[in-house]
Amino acid sequence: MRARGVPAFRHPGLGVPEPPEVLHLDLNARGDLFRDGFLALENVTDAADLATIRDLIAPWLDGGSHLRRGARSRELGGGQHGPIHEVTNLTRLEPRLLQTRFFRRAVQTTRALYGPSARLMFDHVIHKPPRNGTATAWHQDCAYGHSLTFSARRLHWWLPLQDATLENGCMQFVRGSHAGPVLPHRRIAPGAHPRTVSAPLDQSQVVACPLPAGGATIHLPKTLHYTGPNETDAERLAWIVQIGVRSRLPMLL
Repeated sequence: MRARGVPAFRHPGLGVPEPPEVLHLDLNARGDLFRDGFLALENVTDAADLATIRDLIAPWLDGGSHLRRGARSRELGGGQHGPIHEVTNLTRLEPRLLQTRFFRRAVQTTRALYGPSARLMFDHVIHKPPRNGTATAWHQDCAYGHSLTFSARRLHWWLPLQDATLENGCMQFVRGSHAGPVLPHRRIAPGAHPRTVSAPLDQSQVVACPLPAGGATIHLPKTLHYTGPNETDAERLAWIVQIGVRSRLPMLL
């Protein structure tokens, strides 16, 4: 399902006080995050930090050496029109990623919302090669694993390592979908890891979030989201970090 011609959203409510590692969302931005289930923010980090992140990630995108140290490599395309490559738990392989400006800012912003115990819970890199015809299907992150114990007190940060556009697969969200239940999901192909929602979407609530390099999106665990195929001549890379607070309370269904 491809969302074309949908409105772009970019939130202005981002302050960057001293020290520069700390971001503070203003009250309007916080309100929009919990009302809509997502935010799209510019200037989360800078070109030098993006270059550092790309250099740290690049060695793990080729070959299988990362498998020796506990991370997993998966193909997310599901045998459709081209591969989508994923490497999980990359910070275990390359701890220097934890020192990047983007990561420090993501942690501090999440702690401002959920308290000082918020920490990294999961991270992965998703690589879409040039002229890749496969979309990342509509899904809720909490549909993976045990959704009944999946803490709602977490933010999922999506950092593109280049400009994110409709043509190369920017993030798209269903506004307000986090306020509903965890929906039934099905595998996109037999034996495939990726899943997609079984129910039809309210297309009137789909919002695309193209961003310049250095921007990022944030979304909540139940927010429905999707990225389209990469139809450009350049690769599309994104680093995703999930930061939150462990909870014994079940996520509301």
